[in-house]
Amino acid sequence: MMDKSAYLYFYDDKNEYSHILHLSVLCASKVFKKLYLCVSQSYFIYYSSNRLLPENVEIYCITSESLCSPLLARLENLYKLDKIRSNCPPVEKHCINRWLFLQEKNLFNESTLFGIDWDTLVFPGLSDYQQHLTDIDLAATNLMTLGWNGAPAEPIWSLCPNLIYFSDSSLRSYIHYLEKYISYTEANGSIVADLFCDMQPWSSVISSSLVGRTDLKLLDLNQLAPDLPLVDHNVRVTTDCGLNFKEMHYYFQQGTHTYLTTPYLLAKHIVFSEESRPYFVLKTSSNSRGPLTIGRPPQLHEAAAIHFSGVEGKLLLLQTFITDITCYLSSHL
Repeated sequence: MMDKSAYLYFYDDKNEYSHILHLSVLCASKVFKKLYLCVSQSYFIYYSSNRLLPENVEIYCITSESLCSPLLARLENLYKLDKIRSNCPPVEKHCINRWLFLQEKNLFNESTLFGIDWDTLVFPGLSDYQQHLTDIDLAATNLMTLGWNGAPAEPIWSLCPNLIYFSDSSLRSYIHYLEKYISYTEANGSIVADLFCDMQPWSSVISSSLVGRTDLKLLDLNQLAPDLPLVDHNVRVTTDCGLNFKEMHYYFQQGTHTYLTTPYLLAKHIVFSEESRPYFVLKTSSNSRGPLTIGRPPQLHEAAAIHFSGVEGKLLLLQTFITDITCYLSSHL
């Protein structure tokens, strides 16, 4: 178990029980010293009254007052005025509020935390990263830490913070840039041509450090990928962290509604060992930056965290991997 704590924010006013949230919480409870679980009222009552969670999970209720903060009110007004766009404004409001709520709670008196999404499952391999986190203010996958060496492969803000390690200093910087972003948009219109998301302020935190305007210390978890279990940010893509993954067709149960034009999802190949730990099947050699290995069997690389993003990713989890994951939890809880 890591000597680090984690934070998970989940708000759902539809009162629908989420098996994936429960799986994520149970997995996290076996990796982190403590998990601060912040949920909407119905979940808070359900988990508190039924005592279904391990003792190192502390539950907090997301109150209606936290959804009425001045910054959120200004953000909602920008949506109404069509000054910013999103594929789902209510979800983005909660993505933003998870950081405001955490500031309100003063990071639960922690100096650093892991932040995980409700659809990100973490496993024991994540503990191997702890030795690299001393004095780090912000760590994530696809984090540019060494300056610009040519154009990045993707916009820096497109990083999805489904698993991110941060300090109290970096969170304060995030709130600072969030306020700046909202103020600028109110006066001049959005500086983002595409959809708004909660990653834009994190992008400013990263960029300000890259150009030397802050002394925050960053860590790109991808740089550790060749030697440590993989922290993966999207199970639906077949390349990531500089690695190539063996492709598999995962067919959905007949009648399952997806947003795909095919009855299957092309996804990374995940297998579970006899010890119930997950592994990715790779096409590459152990050198993640090297060429594809020809004529050799694919290698296994342990998974430290798997993000089952999107509707199809979650269907894939519940239809394909649920037995392996419950077996893992049964042997570790």
